Amino acid sequence: MSDISRGCRTDDSIPPLSTAEVVVLLHALAHPVRRRILEALANGDWLPSDQVRSHVGVKADELSYHVRILLDADVVGRRKAGRQVSFALNWPILAELVELLRELIELPGRRST
Repeated sequence: MSDISRGCRTDDSIPPLSTAEVVVLLHALAHPVRRRILEALANGDWLPSDQVRSHVGVKADELSYHVRILLDADVVGRRKAGRQVSFALNWPILAELVELLRELIELPGRRST
């Protein structure tokens, strides 16, 4: 997925996600339509927008609105070939968020539920 702008931040010279980035990411994941978009893209391949729309079951303008939020959060990447627009998950940023959440769960002194 070389078309996706952000890579995995494994190098110490690249700062970890900022609080603002985490907030944007969590907001992007907080809506059911956006989660269905992520489910549609979960196989790892670039998926044309019409197939995403078909999987999610929304009109084109609603898909566009939600995809824009995911793009702004860098959760998905966009690729255009002619008139065909395709989307794919940005796995490195999602992995980074999962790792951050894992670290929060494992903090000493956290209350067990």
